[in-house]
Amino acid sequence: MTRKPGSPQALLLLGGEGIGRTTLLRHVREVAIGEGVLVLSAQGWAADQRHARACLQQLLAPVLEELPALPAVHGQVLSAALDPLCGDNGLSDAQVQAAVLALLDRLATSRPVLVCVDDAHACDRAFLDSLCAAPRLLAGRAVTVLLAAPGDGPLPSLPPGMESLHLAH
Repeated sequence: MTRKPGSPQALLLLGGEGIGRTTLLRHVREVAIGEGVLVLSAQGWAADQRHARACLQQLLAPVLEELPALPAVHGQVLSAALDPLCGDNGLSDAQVQAAVLALLDRLATSRPVLVCVDDAHACDRAFLDSLCAAPRLLAGRAVTVLLAAPGDGPLPSLPPGMESLHLAH
C-alpha cells in the first residue's frame, strides 16, 4: 500500500453502528495484502478487558516467529506479555511499548506494515498508546496505523498529528 506524501501515518475512523467501519477496514486490509503489505489486525471486545493484552495477542499472532530475531530483552518482554497464563508478568507498559516498537521497526525493514484495529475503544489503553506512538517514533519507516471506533467522539489522549475521519451516511 503506497502512501502518498503528506498522507497520515495514523488515522482514526469514527462512525456509528452500521455505518461501515468494519467493511471499510476489511477492504483496506485486502487491498494492502494485494500490494504486498504486511497486515496486522486486531479487534477490541469489551469482554477481553479482563485479559489486559488480548488485543496485543491478536495483533502479533501472525508474526510470533520474529520474536527470536529481536534483541533479547524485547523478545523476552513480548513473550511474557503474550503469555495469557502469566497474568501481568510484572511488565511495565513502557517495556511492552518499547518491545512492540522494536518488532514493528524490524518488520518494516522488509516491507510496509499496516496495523488495523477495529473497535479500538474496547482495547486497553497501553495497547493503543503503543500503536499511536509507532508512526511518531518510527518516522521514516513504512508503518501505518488505522484505528476504527464508534463515532461518539475521539478516543481520549490521541497523540498530536493523529487525524480522524468521521464516516457519515
